[in-house]
Amino acid sequence: MNIPADLLPIQSDLLNYAAFLGGQCLFLLKRAGSAMRNPGTNITRRRDYFRLNWDTAFIRAAMEFPFFYGYRHYGFAHLVSWMGWTPPSWFTVPDNPLISFLLGYAADSLLDWLSMSQKLPGWLRSWISENVPKLQGDKLQKTLDKAANAADLAAQAAKEAGTQVAKAQELVPDASATPAAPDTKP
Repeated sequence: MNIPADLLPIQSDLLNYAAFLGGQCLFLLKRAGSAMRNPGTNITRRRDYFRLNWDTAFIRAAMEFPFFYGYRHYGFAHLVSWMGWTPPSWFTVPDNPLISFLLGYAADSLLDWLSMSQKLPGWLRSWISENVPKLQGDKLQKTLDKAANAADLAAQAAKEAGTQVAKAQELVPDASATPAAPDTKP
């Protein structure tokens, strides 16, 4: 089968984008399996995980595809130079479907890592963390968030109680200023 030379770049693009999407789907399948086996969730089937998280998965994919587009059409070195990083000259990332598949599989984790990177401007990190929802599906994270909230409230209450104790101690007369009891020894 002879493919015209002007269609080869299009075929290569389609193959790489399909490989990237396949990697993303495989990662979501892994997450669904983990959520299903987690005793802290109500998820008993993978389809339940996808039913609960389809919108979040699409939002995250929409945020990940521009990075892949930048890698695919501008190159890895150029893409990371936008973030202020300079990879060594010997470090090159090949452009082939296998790498695209691996990037698709790792894209979700890379997006989370990127949102915590100190090399990104603070406004971009906060924008990513505010606008890119986390893939949920378990009650464990909600329970941990409630526990962290309760711990913060308890710490605040303890601090207020310490302040109240200090105020009460200021109001009580000094014990050393009271006269000593007479010595009753014979």
